[in-house]
Formats: sequence, structure tokens, C-alpha cells
Amino acid sequence: MYQMRQKQLLNLGDTSFRRHDYATVLPYCLTTLLQLRIDNKEVFWNKNPTIQAEYYKSLLDNSDFFAESSDRSRLSQRGRTNTDILVKLGLCTPDRVVSQVAKNWIDTESDMEQPDQIENLVGLKKDNLLYLRQLLKLRFYNQERTKYVYPFRLIIKILSIVERMPQDVFSLFFFAITPSMSRDSINQLIEIASTYDNRRPAKDEKERIKKRLNESIPESCPTGDKTRNDINELFSKNDFNSPTLDGCSDTFIDLFKNTFYNRKSRNAVSEYYLFFHFLMLFNKAHDSQTLAQLKQISNRPSIRSAFAAGGRLFQSENQPHSGVQQFLDANRTSIYLQQPLDFFAIYMQFIYSKNASLRAEYLDMSSRIMLLSAIITNINGQFSLRYSKLWKGLFDYRDIPLNGVGSYKAYEQDENSIFYSEQSVIDILGYSTDLCRQFLDGFIRGSGVATLEELRQQFQNIQSDQFKDLIRSEFPKSKVIKILQKIDQHNDTNKSVARCADRYVKNNVTDATDIPTIFEYILNIAWFYLSNKTIDPYRSMNLTCDGNMRPLSHASGGAGDIEVRQSHSVIVLLEASLMNGNTQKRGELEPVIRHSTNLTIDNPDCCVQTIFCSNAIDSDVANIYRAASNIELYHSSRKGAAPTDGVDIFAITIQELITFLNDDHLSADIILRKIYEFSQQDRNAVNRWKWGDWRESRIESMHES
Repeated sequence: MYQMRQKQLLNLGDTSFRRHDYATVLPYCLTTLLQLRIDNKEVFWNKNPTIQAEYYKSLLDNSDFFAESSDRSRLSQRGRTNTDILVKLGLCTPDRVVSQVAKNWIDTESDMEQPDQIENLVGLKKDNLLYLRQLLKLRFYNQERTKYVYPFRLIIKILSIVERMPQDVFSLFFFAITPSMSRDSINQLIEIASTYDNRRPAKDEKERIKKRLNESIPESCPTGDKTRNDINELFSKNDFNSPTLDGCSDTFIDLFKNTFYNRKSRNAVSEYYLFFHFLMLFNKAHDSQTLAQLKQISNRPSIRSAFAAGGRLFQSENQPHSGVQQFLDANRTSIYLQQPLDFFAIYMQFIYSKNASLRAEYLDMSSRIMLLSAIITNINGQFSLRYSKLWKGLFDYRDIPLNGVGSYKAYEQDENSIFYSEQSVIDILGYSTDLCRQFLDGFIRGSGVATLEELRQQFQNIQSDQFKDLIRSEFPKSKVIKILQKIDQHNDTNKSVARCADRYVKNNVTDATDIPTIFEYILNIAWFYLSNKTIDPYRSMNLTCDGNMRPLSHASGGAGDIEVRQSHSVIVLLEASLMNGNTQKRGELEPVIRHSTNLTIDNPDCCVQTIFCSNAIDSDVANIYRAASNIELYHSSRKGAAPTDGVDIFAITIQELITFLNDDHLSADIILRKIYEFSQQDRNAVNRWKWGDWRESRIESMHES
């Protein structure tokens, strides 16, 4: 949901929720909101600061996702703005009633709409499906609430006809999307995208696309609300001799603040004025002292952002000790040094620069939201669409609505609207069962396979190959070891060390999730190297990844973290944990044994070995895992299934895993063979088990093989 103001830029995110870890935090926010609504059934949210403050206070008191503030008087405001993103994505209504689709997503007892044939083809996880479906339903309405556009659908349409598009070019198309676009404007946008040519020089191609968009869709161009007469009148009222706004008349101050505005910072507007003060002084006098002051103010971030789109206002002179004339020569074409100054040109540069800053901020937020669907990628500044041939076929086979005219109230404010209800992709795109079957029949033939299952396997093979390519390029073995070393410091008693380590991990993997989830991801890659790159690491993961194949969220439901098909007869279950000794007992014993039991019973013809990896291993936990090999255990969900006479679980530390990776003579096969031998010894000699440092001695013996 979203209603856009006139000339407002497209933003799939929300400026009041500037976060990177959407996949981790949004479910928690929804759970908190849902419980609050259950506890206050008859209470309205709107214009109720008490319940709004209660919501945000609950987030502060029960999680560390949001920074505490000494000023708790703004809790209600934060409660309102914090939930705007949930409303925009259709996860709750404007009155903050959690939607049915959101309830099914966060409630482990409920089921989301089962994946349809298209969703099964692309193999998306539960979280990916939620975001994909909601983004496909997402409408942006115009200010009058009469016309709307489906921005994500239009983005898919554009990327389906372009293999890769650099971010600066993609930005032009993205921000050309407006709710009031006619069908003709949309067709022009798509036609211009189809002419994109990456063989031309990048700058020339960008300027060509920009020019065509400006001509065809003028509403996409940034424009100010001041005329040349308005600007000339403003600067005629003041000679800028005073270095501060405080020395100016109230009338001028109001005009200046309304023209060179900054709604986030009052200090920034004062700096804008100070910039004009030194600029006009220098243009009158051309003296070295004023030049030094002008250079200093023009290098401030607020000035560069407002008047140079974040770049430099002036070119540097070649000589290290150059003077005024050298500065003028180096900047002879600058609009800030023309005689006389063209204040309207400077104002328009301010508008373009502010617009560019907003575009950069909004595109970053929007791309993070789009990546959650796992079908949009943004790798090295290049946007692309996964399964583009499939999406292009879907959008071409049937005329998928990209815009329309309809009731804002019925779609956005009725909790029974399809926006808040469960629908799969083919339903959202308006495909009937028969039409979908007809499309897939043709698509299967065109893909060179005979069945839908063969097509699914083809897609999976492509994904697996892409993930292996990612590992080779982004996660060489040496880097994986370094990341594991930093993950091992996550719970360091020295908080500064822990924060520094976490920062390194997120900078080198992703900032879109937490460290425990990243540990699962890296453990999977580490086992890939130990297996001499013979396993399929993509199929092994149960966690959810984004469009860039970076981790988003833990495995859901009863699945273990990583299930590796080591061979036709051996399955390895890798379980990752960063809990300390006490929490290991409470939080890891039951789920790890349950996951191991279920996997063992579900695969009676395979040998299942579980390896539990943590930053530290509690002795009791390791001993209980060892003893579990001699306990009859039952499946947690398949009632009546035959039990297993034990499960094999071996615990290792992260540091021990690193020693495995550093030992060129050690491999996954050797490790598994040794663990199997230990297990057989235990099964045959229960009464003669040796305790003490048994686990450490077995680790040492692995390196002796």
C-alpha cells in the first residue's frame, strides 16, 4: 500500500525504518504487534498514543533490535512510524490490524498458501514467497487515490528484457515509475528499456536513456516549485554580508528556509546560507582568504550533498600551492563562479542534488526490499532478474495488469482485501489453472525438457552452479577461515572485540541478517571445502537466501540447519550454534536431537551423521549427544513411524573446524569415517565408555589419519 504525493519519488522501503535486516526484524515486529492487538481487541490504533507507545516500548524492552533513547516521550510517534513499513507491504492494515497473510507467515501452527507450480519451479523458501507475493500485489496510488501502478511488476517487466542493467541506469527507470502513468507511458518506458545497449560507453548510454525518459515521461524529471522570478526576488532581498541567518529579517529567513530546505536538519539550512555568504564574498573580491573559507565550507558533507549530489563543487588545481587565478582557471565552467551568478541555475542544481541524494537513499532501501523476493539481484552494482525467461514468458503470455484505476479504500483499508489475503503467484497474476497449464506446456517444450520435474531440476542445477560460482569468487577458503575466526569472537566478553568481529563478518558476508544466521551459511561453505567441492552446497541449505544468494533467515519449521547429501548413502546434518554453555543445554539439546531423529527415520536407507558446531562445547551437551546413539527415539511429527535405535551426533568447536580446514591432509570423508568408527566402538562397548577428555582426543586422532 502507498499513496504518493505529487512529485514524490518511488520508495519500496520506508525512511522511518532505515534498517538492513528486514528479514530478521519484520517478523519480530509483527509478532509484537499481533500480541498487542490480541491483548487490546477493542482498542483502535489511530489517534491512540497510549497503544502506539506500548507497542514501541515492548520492542525496546524485549529485544535489542532498536536503540534505546533517553527521550521516551516520543514512544508513540516511533510506534506509528515503525509500523509504516508493515502497512506498505500489506502485513497489517492502516489501523495496524495484522493481515491474514502475515499471521500465516509468522505463526508456525498456520500454513501459508502452498507453493503453486511457478513458485515450485523457482524453489523459493517461505520468507521469499511472502515478499514476492506481497510485492506483486503492491500498488502505489496517486495523491487523489484514483489511479495506481504496480511498481514491482513493472520492474520485473523491465528487467525481463535486459540481461543486466547498471545501477545508475536502473535508477532512471525505477524513478520514472509514477502512479499516474498512462498505459502509453508504461509502454514507452518498456520500449526505452528494450533499447538499452551495454556496448555503448556507459556515460553516453546513460545520457541517451535519460534524455529519452525526460522527453517521453516528463513527470519523472525533478522540478522545483520556484520560478526564476521567485529566486531572483529572494536574492534581491539580501546581500549576504551577514555570516548567519540570525542577522537577516524574519521575512527573508522564512523565504530562504522554504527555498533551500532541509527537513531533517535545521543546522544544514544555516550551512547553506553560510555557503552563499562566502560564495558571494569571493565572487566580489577574489581574495585568497575568502577562497580558503569557500573551499572549507564547500567540502562539508551537507553542502556537497545539497549542491553537488555528494560530489565536489569545485575542481582541484594542479599546483599544490596554487592561488586564486589557478582556482578560477580550474573551475571556469562552474555555475558557482559565473559573472553574474545565475541564482536560478544554482537553485535548480540544488533541486537536482537533493533529488539525487533521495534517489540514492530510496534505491538502496527499495533494492533491499526487492532482494527479499529472491528473484531480483544486485551484484556489483548490476541489477538483473533471476529466471528472466520464465518471468518474461509469464508477462507476455497473458496481459498482466501494470496499472489501473480503482478504489483505494477497498484495496488498502478493507482487511478482507486480496492485498491482505493469501494468494499464490499464478492467482495474483490472474492465471487460471488451465491457462497456467497451457503456458507451462509451451515453456517446457521451449526449454528442451520433457516434464515439469525435469524443468525444476534444470532450474535447480542453474542455481547450484551460480552458488558455486559465488563461493569461488567471493568466499575462497582463506576468507572462510578468517570469517569463522571472527564469528568465534561473537560472544567475546570484551564487547569492543565482539562488535569489531561482528562488523567484519557483516561487511564480508551481508548486513541483512544476524551473526548466527551468517554462521549457518559459512558453516555450509566450510563443509563444501572439506568435501573437496564435491557436494551441492546450494541444495544443502535450509536457510533462506536473498536474490544475491546471501543469507536472510534461519531454517523454519522442524528442519535442521544444513542437510548435506554427502553420497548416495550418507547424509550429514550440520547444526550451528553460538550459544554459551548454559543456553546450549536449554536451547540446543532438544532441537538437535529432534532434527537428527527425524532425518534418520525419514532416510532409513542412509547413514545419517549429525555434526554440531559451536564457539564452545558444553561437556554435558557433548556427553548427552554421545549417549543419544543408544536411545530409542521417535519421529516428532510422523506418529506411528518406526523409531530409530539411536542417532549419531558429534560436537566440534569453531576453532576445531578451522584446524580441519587448515589441515590439507584432512577431508570430510576422513572426518566422517573416524566419527563412524568412534560411534561403532561406543555402540559395541556401552559399559566401557571413557569420559573425561574423550571428545578432544578423538579430534586429535582425526589429524593423525
